[in-house]
Amino acid sequence: NASKNWFEGSCVIINPEECNSYVYVETYDPCPNIGLSEPIVGDRFMQAMDAEANAQYDTAVTIYKQVIDEQLTAEASYTSSCMDGIYRIALTQNSSISELSDYIDAKISQYATSDSAFTQLLTDYQVKAKVVAADFQGAIDILQWRLSNATDAVDSLNAVLDMEIVFQLNELQSSKKPITTQYSQYKYPEFRSFSVKHEEHWNMLRDLLEKDNAETDVPIPAVPLISSNYPNPFNPSTTIAFSIPGAGDVKLCVYNIKGQKVKELLNGNMAKGHHKIVWNGRDRNNRSVSSGIYFLKLESGGNTSVRKAMLMK
Repeated sequence: NASKNWFEGSCVIINPEECNSYVYVETYDPCPNIGLSEPIVGDRFMQAMDAEANAQYDTAVTIYKQVIDEQLTAEASYTSSCMDGIYRIALTQNSSISELSDYIDAKISQYATSDSAFTQLLTDYQVKAKVVAADFQGAIDILQWRLSNATDAVDSLNAVLDMEIVFQLNELQSSKKPITTQYSQYKYPEFRSFSVKHEEHWNMLRDLLEKDNAETDVPIPAVPLISSNYPNPFNPSTTIAFSIPGAGDVKLCVYNIKGQKVKELLNGNMAKGHHKIVWNGRDRNNRSVSSGIYFLKLESGGNTSVRKAMLMK
C-alpha cells in the first residue's frame, strides 16, 4: 500500500521496473504525500513535516527542536513525534550520531525533574542512538540504570526486554566487544536461549498489561487498529492485539515481504471492541514459514491497519 504518510528522502518511487521482482503494490494513494502546496499557518509540526517531505531537513529539525524546547500547551501532543522526526532525519542524512546523542542528553537534563514521561521517551531514543553507533556498552549502561530504578513491574520488564535485545545485537556483530554488566542473566549463550527467555518475558509483560486493562476502561480507537503483536521478534508464535470501532466484517491476513498472502487469520463478522488472535508462524497449508519480515493487515469498514512482524528462528 502506498500511504500518503510514507516518504523517505526527497521523493517516493513506486514500483520501478528494476524492482518488479520484489516490490508488490496493491493500491495507490490518490493523494500522496509530496509536500503541502501552501504552509499551514500556526501549525509548526505540520510545517516541519512539510519541510521534511520536501527534503528541507535543516528547516525541519529547527522547527522540531523549537516545539520540544518551548513545550507549548497547544503542541503538547506533538513533542514525541518531533523527537522521532529529529532521530529519523539524523539517520536518513547520516548525521553525526554523537551530536544526536549530545542533544538527547541535554534534553534529558532539561526535563528530568519536570516531565518524567518525556524524559523516559528521550532515554529510549538515547538507547537507539547508542545501538546505531554500535556503542552497546553505552546502551546497556542506560538500561541497567533504568532496570535498577524501575517505577513498576511493567517498566522493569520493558527494560529487561530491551536489554536482552541489545545483548543479542552485540552478539551478532562480527567484532563483538565484551560488555560489563550486573545483569548477566539476560545475556544468553546462543540465539535459541534468547528466543525462549525473551518470549517468556513478553508473556509476563502481556499478563501484567492484561491485568491492568481489565481494571481500566481502555478506549476503542475510531478506526480499525492493530495495536501490538507480542512477542516481536517471535518464534514460533505471536499474539496479535487489534481493535474494531464497530461491529462488521473483519479480515486479518499475513503477507510476506513480496506482498504474497501467506495466511488468512480472520474473515468474518466481529463485534465492536478489543480482540486478540495468535499466528503460529504457519502458512495456509500449515507449513512452518521461514525467518523474515511479515506484514499483518487488518481490514474493516473500508479502513486498513498494517503492522510489521519479524520471525526469527
